[in-house]
Amino acid sequence: MNLFTKQYIIIASALTIISTLVFEIALPQYSTMAAYFVPAFFAIVSVLLIKVLIKPKFEKIAKFSNAFMLTNTTKLFVYLIYFVTSILTIDSSKRIAFAVFFMLMYLIYAVIDTITLLNIFRKNDSEDQAVG
Repeated sequence: MNLFTKQYIIIASALTIISTLVFEIALPQYSTMAAYFVPAFFAIVSVLLIKVLIKPKFEKIAKFSNAFMLTNTTKLFVYLIYFVTSILTIDSSKRIAFAVFFMLMYLIYAVIDTITLLNIFRKNDSEDQAVG
């Protein structure tokens, strides 16, 4: 198991605990089952797509750019499918709270994904310079 996979498990667990506490204690009227699975869902999708991005060695920036855009497009469609499915299955009084929570989780994981990718590529860059 990679270090970043362990980090995502820890982050997803912490966000799940925090969101459960917020929804159960502070905002029980907006609690939905779909919201409990959002942090884990984001972590799973992020780990899978980061593994796709870091597996091959890209010699040219154009190949990496294409792979990056393809994985981000795929990720957005997967998120959209989950979001629409969840919105359609929960009560109308809880939809706005779920949408705000989903967007917040998206922003958190976008930052985490960016930091993780930067750290991975910096580490690979320093290893390549040490070898070369």
